[in-house]
Amino acid sequence: MPGQRILGRGPRQPSSDGQWRPAWARCYNPKPAWAVEIESRLTPIIQDKFHLSTAYCDVHTCVTPWNYCDFDARVPGAARSPPRLRLRQIMLHQKKTWNGPVYSEAIITGTIAA
Repeated sequence: MPGQRILGRGPRQPSSDGQWRPAWARCYNPKPAWAVEIESRLTPIIQDKFHLSTAYCDVHTCVTPWNYCDFDARVPGAARSPPRLRLRQIMLHQKKTWNGPVYSEAIITGTIAA
């Protein structure tokens, strides 16, 4: 997978029982802060290559933010607040980079935008 060079294995998000939080088959959710970091690195690369004017923010917005708290005790505010602001950061950064709207599969867009 070409993206593997950039993404690596990445820091995984633990669930409340200390296990890695599964995402898809053979995949685990990244820590919310890492998702913002990697998005900020990849979005300009994608824009330079494809010159986009809009985006579809897949995956990050398809689940309720409060279901993806980071339970890692080493993280400030662990398990206290949802990573909603991080989802908002991702979408706002993409909107600025594309200079256009960012769509998503969210059924809970209001909770991200609020």
